[in-house]
Amino acid sequence: MTSVFPDSKRQVYVLPVKKPVVHWEIQARDPDAQRAFYAGLFNWVIGDGPIMNIEAGLGGPEPGPAGHIRPSD
Repeated sequence: MTSVFPDSKRQVYVLPVKKPVVHWEIQARDPDAQRAFYAGLFNWVIGDGPIMNIEAGLGGPEPGPAGHIRPSD
């Protein structure tokens, strides 16, 4: 057991991650609409182009996995 709150009675169990997320993607029929949706919802800065990059660490601790939005079939 590992506590991330050493001066507290609160205990947090930290488990090793065997297969962490290293990258993610959102496939969309209308990538521009998805970019507008996620940018508005999470205040993400999303790049332009056919593969719209999203920086690492957004919505979580840095460094986090980076992702992107791309067109799907």
